[in-house]
Amino acid sequence: MALRQKNHLVLMGLILKNNLLKQGVKTLSKARHGNESEK
Repeated sequence: MALRQKNHLVLMGLILKNNLLKQGVKTLSKARHGNESEK
């Protein structure tokens, strides 16, 4: 059971990391577009 719990936590961590990466890419692209429109 402990092993299964650990695997679950690892999976959750990977999903959270993935979501954070996606959000980061979105904010980065938004910032880039904002800079382009300013010029």
